[in-house]
Amino acid sequence: MLKNSDNSLLDFKPDKGKRTRRLVVRQQFARYFLPEEFPSYTAFFQAPGQTIKTERRTRVTILPARAGHGHAGATKTLVLKTYTYPFFPRLRTGLSISKAEREFNGLLHLSNLGIAAVEPVAFGTERTLLGFVRSCFLVTVFADGTTNLATPIFSPLSDENSHATSRVSLIEQVAVQLRSIHERRFFLFTPKAKNILVRQNADKTADTIFLDIPYARSLRWLPLARWGQLRDLGVFLASLYPHATEEELGVFYDAYLPNPLGGSAAKLRSQGCKSMLAKQNRTLVTSLTKRFKRRWRNFVRGSGAEVVRNPLIALIHALQLSDLYDFWSFVDLLT
Repeated sequence: MLKNSDNSLLDFKPDKGKRTRRLVVRQQFARYFLPEEFPSYTAFFQAPGQTIKTERRTRVTILPARAGHGHAGATKTLVLKTYTYPFFPRLRTGLSISKAEREFNGLLHLSNLGIAAVEPVAFGTERTLLGFVRSCFLVTVFADGTTNLATPIFSPLSDENSHATSRVSLIEQVAVQLRSIHERRFFLFTPKAKNILVRQNADKTADTIFLDIPYARSLRWLPLARWGQLRDLGVFLASLYPHATEEELGVFYDAYLPNPLGGSAAKLRSQGCKSMLAKQNRTLVTSLTKRFKRRWRNFVRGSGAEVVRNPLIALIHALQLSDLYDFWSFVDLLT
């Protein structure tokens, strides 16, 4: 049963002896979630809409446009992202907040920093009595009339006269935004080109909008901050398809430097290039790690029943759920 409190916190009463559920809605969006349409936590996972992305444990759905109750004309289209956690992935969630809550907080923080991002609306989390996340979801406002930086129209091979804004100018804009974010010791960890929306303006300019940042966080300790910085730079530059050109790399670093965390600009360029190659699996360590993970997934899929029956194999499977790629990428940066 939903209960709307004064501080915009919609709380579900815990199920007896099973799990606890929590839902937080920003005050200005509370009127979009009527009790008749969302009577329970489960209703968010069953909400009708257009599914635009489906993975093993993730689903992204565009909900039908809705008007705020009692507010004529206030119509918005919302995006619902749901996560589910089977037993083994659930073991990694006991000592951390859910991905949905982390992204909700990250999007709000970007807005407070003056960085354009999709507008967060609500999030929900379901935990076991031991504190492990069983499921969670995030609701954001749909950014209409946008494309993303990874689309073909922003390819360096396309005719720049065929669209209002070239990819080079957008890369420069992203560099300025990342610099501003990193100055505050905040790091996105997933600033891929496909996670950066582009909205064309009437004056032939364009604005970039960040989305999909479920791992964003602040890192105050300088060594960790430098690692987060190199990861952000490497992830973004590696995601430019097919590869970032020399011109684009020059424009990016000209806008990003001097180093907001202090230190040599030449060293940052070198380490940023190495991080980019690591994210593209173009180094020995990362290419071998990716090959190992691919073979391991094929082995598990071919021996699924055995993995369930054999405790030792099940334990190894659980350990492989850790992000080996990021670990070896970090080791590779230090060597």
